[in-house]
Amino acid sequence: MEVPVRVQGGAKLGVVHLEFTDLVVPDFGIPIAANRIYDSRDADQIGDFGYGWTLDIRQGSIQHNYVVGEGIAVYTTAGDMQPCQRFDDQLGHYAEVRLSDDEWYTFRPVVLEPGPLAGGCSGTVAYELVDGVRPAPSCASSATATCARARSRWRASARSRPRAT
Repeated sequence: MEVPVRVQGGAKLGVVHLEFTDLVVPDFGIPIAANRIYDSRDADQIGDFGYGWTLDIRQGSIQHNYVVGEGIAVYTTAGDMQPCQRFDDQLGHYAEVRLSDDEWYTFRPVVLEPGPLAGGCSGTVAYELVDGVRPAPSCASSATATCARARSRWRASARSRPRAT
């Protein structure tokens, strides 16, 4: 809901800060957002859309704690009926997808369809969700205590969140 406000007179005290999201592209994995921002403290500076206006491009990030695929072993042990059906993540890989300061997800690799290939073992690496936090829909830009509790209630699991570097 928008409510226009008009102030009569010449003195308008205080800082005016407005943000408008003009474009969000969520379809390519990590969303990218284009925002127009007006700040009255910058009203004397010409910006991207006029005096006081700037353009802010926001995007998420992906971080891995190790090189993808390094230290993942597909192998056979004595007594296995079929070769190359086991895998081990020897380094403890994690990938963190951070969409904003308030929304992140942590994944770990799993090997799908392990099997023999040209005298060795192979498989396809996929990622499964381990943990995550997302803001409640009505709290996407709010810092109130109620919204903080709503954000902390949604968890993918009870595991502690490893930090990807």
